[in-house]
Amino acid sequence: MRQHPIGTGPFKFVDFKPNESIKRVRNPDYWSPGRPYLDGIEYTIMREIAPRNLAFFAGKFDVNSPYGVTIPTLKDFAAQAPQAICEVTSTKSTAQ
Repeated sequence: MRQHPIGTGPFKFVDFKPNESIKRVRNPDYWSPGRPYLDGIEYTIMREIAPRNLAFFAGKFDVNSPYGVTIPTLKDFAAQAPQAICEVTSTKSTAQ
């Protein structure tokens, strides 16, 4: 799966470049008419946290990974990207 993704559901797999990007496009045969709303999704893979955050601040990405984001960094996000929605959520599982 990690080496040869196929894509199902609302999006079809288009391209995978290891350690670079994943591209998916809208599936015209999706069961729900008019969905998905997006024409496609492109994921850019960036392993290093600082360049990933800088790219987000510069407006290159719409979403950033929550991994490696500390409370002080979250305050930087709010200051440098005021249009971003920054939330702190619990990581505790409610499953018993």
